[in-house]
Amino acid sequence: MHTVLSGKTVRMSMSGRPGAYSTILSMYAARMRKEIDVDEAIANGNFALINGWMSENVWKKADRLAPADWIRDITGRELSPDDFLDYLEKKYSDLYEL
Repeated sequence: MHTVLSGKTVRMSMSGRPGAYSTILSMYAARMRKEIDVDEAIANGNFALINGWMSENVWKKADRLAPADWIRDITGRELSPDDFLDYLEKKYSDLYEL
């Protein structure tokens, strides 16, 4: 879902709220990093490895599962408020060197 705010297109989450989408992506990335060496793949330009993982684990299932089931299938657990709070803490700690 995309929404236009102040002339900019903002990617929205499945719930329609900004921020939750970033949290879900962080959860996917955490699982991907457990299964493949993402940093090495990027360093070697092996984007096919990353795209293959995304295709098998994310895109292939997106239209067959309800959002909550899709998230649980990809991440192995349910999305919780703690995930969003962890995302915010990391984002702003890095940004403001806290």
